[in-house]
Order: sequence, then C-alpha cells, then structure tokens
Amino acid sequence: MILGLMQKLRSAALLFGLGAILLSDNASAAPTGSPAASQPVASPEPSLIDVNAGIIPYACKGTQSLILLAFDPAFGRRAWGAFGGRFKRGEHVWQTAAREFFEETNCAYPLRDMAVLRERAYSRNGDYYTYAMRVPYISAAAIAGRDSTSRSATPAEGGTCRDVERSRWVWVPYHALIDALDTTREPIGIPVSDGLPSEVDLWAGAASSMRSALADGVLPRSIVCGP
Repeated sequence: MILGLMQKLRSAALLFGLGAILLSDNASAAPTGSPAASQPVASPEPSLIDVNAGIIPYACKGTQSLILLAFDPAFGRRAWGAFGGRFKRGEHVWQTAAREFFEETNCAYPLRDMAVLRERAYSRNGDYYTYAMRVPYISAAAIAGRDSTSRSATPAEGGTCRDVERSRWVWVPYHALIDALDTTREPIGIPVSDGLPSEVDLWAGAASSMRSALADGVLPRSIVCGP
C-alpha cells in the first residue's frame, strides 16, 4: 500500500514538473500576433543616445501621396535619399533624426512638430536608425527658396538656419518609390512629381535604410490621401 502511494506521488510530481516546463515555455514564447524580432522597436525617451538617425518624410498633396527626397552631394553618393546624419553628443535617437531633418530641409519644418518622434517606432539598418513621418506638403521650390541667412534656427529663437548641407529637393510619387525599392537593387529613374530633375536615382545607403524601414513596418507600403 505504501509502495503504491509512493508511485502515485512520483507520477504526480512528474506530471507537475512537465506542466511547469510547458507553462514556462509558453510564457517565454511570443504570443501569436506579437511583433517578431525584425519589427521596429519603440523609442520613448529616454532611449538610444549618440547614434546616427534620420527621417523619411511623406505627405499628401490633394489625393497624391508623395515622399520628399534631397540630393546628397557627398563623395561616393552624389544621388538622392531621405534625411539624416550624425549625432551630436548627448542627443537621443529621435532628437538626432529631428535635428538632421530640420537642417537638411532648410529649416522648413519646425522642430517642435517633431517631438512626436519620442513615442514613434524606428527601424535599424546597421548603425543607422530611421523614422518615417507624415509632414505638411511644402513645395520643393518653397523649400529651396527659403532665406537661410535669416530663417530662425528654432521656432522660438532667433538665429540662422545652419548646416543645411542640401540645396536640391524633390517630391516623388509614393508608389513609384516603393515599387523601385521592391524591384531593383539600386533604384534609378524614379519619376519626380515636384521639383527638378524629372527623374532621380537613390544612392545605395539610402535605398538600404528605406528597405529596412519598409520591411519593419516603419514606412507604410501605401498611404491614402484625399477627403
């Protein structure tokens, strides 16, 4: 009788141990529908500090969905891409992205409007971090025509628009850029909707970070514009 009771207790202990293992495995596994490892990481403040970052800006012009690009004159690039660059020491990742976008659009978009990036997701491509953000449409000519000697350095402070580093901007159709990223390794000949020239090519690094943002869901595959 005692032997039988001991066997029952041993069986119960084994079943309990197996159940605990299963529960532990289930708890550590990502539930169905949760983000996979390749998904973007939320970046509320405080977040990453001293990393290079940028923004892919998109907008609506009536029913048109567009993406803003700038010409990068740097040696080895000399083609088009989104906006971003190197951090200034002590900056959070979203602050670097916001400042670089502010500077490289000739201070056309106020820094205060980019504070929303604190809670946005970013995509990582190597040591570079990318946000995507909907912005108001400002024509390429209006961006290029801003007076960089008198433009306020921030919306609330006097000063100049420094470190612009860009002098040519274009808006391209959203779907045309996404199609180019999907179908060609080095996207070339993307038609321009607003600005010159009539077609642009992306430099390799810009295309790579955009593809990562697209794959991670940071850059939507499409946006709907219109009433």
